[in-house]
Amino acid sequence: MGGEAVRIKQLQPEPEVAHRPREIGFGEEQLIRPLTAQANVICQVSNTRLALSTLLSAQILLEPVEERIRVCVTPSSTGP
Repeated sequence: MGGEAVRIKQLQPEPEVAHRPREIGFGEEQLIRPLTAQANVICQVSNTRLALSTLLSAQILLEPVEERIRVCVTPSSTGP
């Protein structure tokens, strides 16, 4: 773990357990940034840090996200 952006593909805990994370925006297709993985897993969701138990975090399927570089192209000012 170390700051690479990932996407939540599936929350696999029981529905009554998965309800609360989804309620606060931690659900499928959300981009997150895992920060630490020790006694708890801490990740950043939008501008909020969220601590998850290792048991709960083991039930979340993630996928890597390719970070795209935006290139701004301005039209050249070549006149006739």
